[in-house]
Amino acid sequence: MIADTRIRPAAFTVIYGGKTVTEPAAPASSPPPVTRRPMMDADALACEMARIYALTLLRDIPFADLSDPQRGVRIDGATEFTLHELQTELRQLPWQPRHSSPLSGDSPLSDLLSLSVPGDADHCAASPIRCDGQPHLLPTSPATAEPVLSAFFDAARPRAAGPGGRALGVPGVGDPGPAQSMSHWLRWIEAACGASLPMPGRSDPAIPDMRTPRDLAIQMHRRHPSQAYFNAALQLFTQEKPMDPGLMQALGGARWTGSRIFTLMLNAARRAEEVCRRNSRGPRVARPGVVAARWALMQSGEDMRAGPEAMLEQAALDRLNACTPRLLHWIARLNGVEGTGSFAMPDDAGGVIEGWTPLALRQNLILPPVEKGSNRLCPALGVGRAVLAGTQVTLLKALFATSPDHNSAANGHPDLARELDKLARNVALARSIAGGFYDVENRQSLRLGQSLALTMLREALEGDGLPATLDLRDFDGRQISLRARRERPGSVRVSLRVDGAYAPWPEGGDSPAPYLTAVV
Repeated sequence: MIADTRIRPAAFTVIYGGKTVTEPAAPASSPPPVTRRPMMDADALACEMARIYALTLLRDIPFADLSDPQRGVRIDGATEFTLHELQTELRQLPWQPRHSSPLSGDSPLSDLLSLSVPGDADHCAASPIRCDGQPHLLPTSPATAEPVLSAFFDAARPRAAGPGGRALGVPGVGDPGPAQSMSHWLRWIEAACGASLPMPGRSDPAIPDMRTPRDLAIQMHRRHPSQAYFNAALQLFTQEKPMDPGLMQALGGARWTGSRIFTLMLNAARRAEEVCRRNSRGPRVARPGVVAARWALMQSGEDMRAGPEAMLEQAALDRLNACTPRLLHWIARLNGVEGTGSFAMPDDAGGVIEGWTPLALRQNLILPPVEKGSNRLCPALGVGRAVLAGTQVTLLKALFATSPDHNSAANGHPDLARELDKLARNVALARSIAGGFYDVENRQSLRLGQSLALTMLREALEGDGLPATLDLRDFDGRQISLRARRERPGSVRVSLRVDGAYAPWPEGGDSPAPYLTAVV
């Protein structure tokens, strides 16, 4: 008997509910999206510039004194004000609930030094302007004020660039991978960005003391962009911080080794650089230093520009003239003391005329540059650092146990998530202190870096093909959960939940809801 080998037609038809037969391409294979840059109206621009002007006035005030409302700020012999007066001046601006405000009341100006990271200040409940439109103030004792600087920030001596420049790499040496030994990784990290293992009980005299906002801005811009995050990771390994319990249950710690975490951080730095390069194209709001210089001309009637941009800037300046005239006066007096915008010109007698300017500025509102000694800081050096901070800090918060059960003052451990968030906040704040970036740009960049990190964690969990969970609290205070559930042998599907509810993946990721497949 001969067997019938003819192919019989299928007795049913499979209708796929949104998922193709082939596996979808990994998110990393597609180019990163170009994020729309923030646009501001006149009131928002006035608030953003007022914040930068306030940070400029506070550059040389020690962090420990910023919680004292009676702390005086002296510009010259005739100009002096207190932090309470500065806060009162800022109150006159139309802060909106959708914009973080520097006046939440935890301390007179504490939020001015923390608003460069998204958080509760973005919500109406934490705004100093109540729903009825009236401001409120909650006094705080200077002794109970929390330190502004992260414990991770000053862990190693700064190094501006490795042998590969500001990029993360060592010329002539290939990038290590997850199979490399930790000793190889330690040598490569120190050569690439200057991060090294902390020596217990030993203090490095080369580590500078950061006491003021000026010190923070200079040290952040002098350091290699990736140094602080690899230093933080090395500290966590040295202190034997536990990994996220969801990873330990699934993998027993075998796959998430230190070498693999360093590999993920290296890839994150490269991805963040690519995203920043793509997002650098296109129009954007004029830089704070440019706006300040234009305002100096407008105050003197020397600005001859026309068009929407000039009208926007003029309206924002009018708002500051009407609401915060003393703030503008203090900036003008500071410029007079520091000689911002003036030059030394030789006279006929062979001497020098100090303070010469090509225009007679009625009120000099130029942003004074950040200088220390003979070094002048270029604000453009902060480009891309907030995105990198959001990416690396999110990775560390997700991979290490950051829940209150593992990190609390009661069991002798600091709040790890809070210190990591503070590290990102310090980096973003330093960009505003230098006068290079608006706070709204810092918040958007941190969120963009956070989205990039979540995408990379998703790819890592999908590559493992094993059930796992990752939990963290994002920059806005929301609880983020990544759940890898087995879809079929050797394959998992990773979903994203925000405060317990399914949410779409950032950067155009897959739908978080389960796919439906109908068989008829």
